[in-house]
This record gives sequence, structure tokens and C-alpha cells, in this order.
Amino acid sequence: MRPTFLALLLVVASPWQLFAGDRIAPEELLAQMRARDEAIENRKLQFVKSGVVVVNAWWADTTKPTTPAKIRFQRLTTLVVHGAGVTWESIADPLAKFDQSRMSSFNKGSNVDGTLRSMNRGQDPGTRGDVTMNVDPGGYPVDVFQEHGMQAKFVHGLGFGERIKVIESITPVKEGYRVSGTMQIWWEDYTTFELLVDSNYLVRKATIDADVNGHRTRFEVTTEGTRTVGDVAIALKGKFRRTNPDYKHHSKNANDDIQSEFREVSAPLTAEQYKEFATIPEEPLMQVTNRVTKESYVVGEPKSIRKLE
Repeated sequence: MRPTFLALLLVVASPWQLFAGDRIAPEELLAQMRARDEAIENRKLQFVKSGVVVVNAWWADTTKPTTPAKIRFQRLTTLVVHGAGVTWESIADPLAKFDQSRMSSFNKGSNVDGTLRSMNRGQDPGTRGDVTMNVDPGGYPVDVFQEHGMQAKFVHGLGFGERIKVIESITPVKEGYRVSGTMQIWWEDYTTFELLVDSNYLVRKATIDADVNGHRTRFEVTTEGTRTVGDVAIALKGKFRRTNPDYKHHSKNANDDIQSEFREVSAPLTAEQYKEFATIPEEPLMQVTNRVTKESYVVGEPKSIRKLE
């Protein structure tokens, strides 16, 4: 009896190759990934961000052992990325099962007006200096708030396509595609990546190695689950880890070890909604440190103004 075509196909191909092993051109994959990235632009993305941040004394002599400070947190965060503009706000998650009373009750940051503006509200409302705002010069090719936006996208399986420079290889696998190449995280870095991209063009696993003039940083990301809202597809949960291998004496060499859980995503914001969300107004008794105008003051107290060096 002569074997059928289907029987021969089953011999030479595993089941995933029959259904999920389609080849895809690099430009097509990149276009699909970037479309996913663009779909989340100018929307309020809300998620719970939790974990431990390990704070290293970066100015210390790294040839000697140091003891990093570990800060545990769980924040309900809302973030909007709109082009180069990033605005975010967060509160201590009321569902957290540990004490967060030593942390800010509310904080917010934005780079939309060309400066890096950040506000923190403490635990003593109505008291002088309980609310603080720092205003720092902007103009960096990639600033700290844009890194916040990158991290938030990464833990939801997004933001990789817009950073890819060259795709060097694509291998069909059971879960989708294994992809490697180079990307840009900042502006002076040489960065290589290995991604696992699923059939929704969400990244399920990423290992990214960045080198800035010999200073190395590794990013590791995993995601799971999918929620589709209109043309937005997003991972439900994610983990983000950032390590600096050159800090050999620091505990696990970790800077960030973060988990995220998706809550909701809004419709695209109108121009007025975006402007309102991105604004951080001064308020009475707020302590302001403005390194752009080089002055510090308490709002409503003219005699408190002093010049900064």
C-alpha cells in the first residue's frame, strides 16, 4: 500500500510545523510587532507593578563589597506613552498585603513639557512640604521617564519592535518565532537580543544585552496570557529583570526585579484629555526644587525662595 501524502507529511514534520511553523519575512514580522507597539500609544495603560528594587550606591568604589538597599513595593500605576512623551502616576496598591506606609501615597512624573517633572505626596496631607515636586532639565535622547515607558511596555509584551534595528535570524518554533538581532535601548549602546514572539506578535520571552562603552546591562523579560481590546493585544502578566554584570560585589547584581499585572487600557485620549493627564500643577505648601530655573521654594511662601547653585 502506497503511503498517502498526509502520512509522509506527518513523518517529516512535527505537529507544530503543520500549523504554527509558517515562515515569515523579517520586514513582515517587524511591521506586525511595530503595529502592536503603536496600538498602545496615547492610551491610559493601568497595571499593578510590584516587586523589589535593589538600590546600589553607583558612586561608590565598585571594587569593594557594598550592601544594596532592597525596597519592596506594590503600586497601582497608570501610564501614557505618546511619541517621546511619557506620563505616569501611581498609588500604593490598596490590595497589598504588606505595610507601605513609609512610601509615597501618590506620585506622578511627566516629560511632556520638555522638562523632567516629578511629584510625590507623602502621608501627612495638608502639612508644609508633604507634597514635593522636582523639575529637572530634559533634552536627553532617552530620559528616565522614557525608560519607565519602555519597562511598562516590555512587561506587557510590547515595545520591542520599535527598538529593533536589524533582525538577523528568525526560527519558527512551536510557540511562534525565535528572533535575534540588534536593537537600540539608549543612544550610545550596542545591544543584541533574543526574543520569543507568539502568533499575536507579543513577546513572551526576551534576553537583551546592552553595552555602553564597556558598561553592560542585561534585561530579561517573560510574559503570559493575552487580553485583546479592539486593535490592542496585550500580555496579562509579565516579569522584568535588569542586571548590571559589572557590579560584581552587589547582591545578585540586580537593579530591578519587577512583576506586572494588567488591569485595563483606555480608548485613545483626546488632545484635551492628554493635556490634562500630563499636567502636574503646583499646589499650596508644595516644596518645589526647580533645577531649570535654579531655585527652590514652598508654594505660597514668597520668603521661602532661595537660589540653587
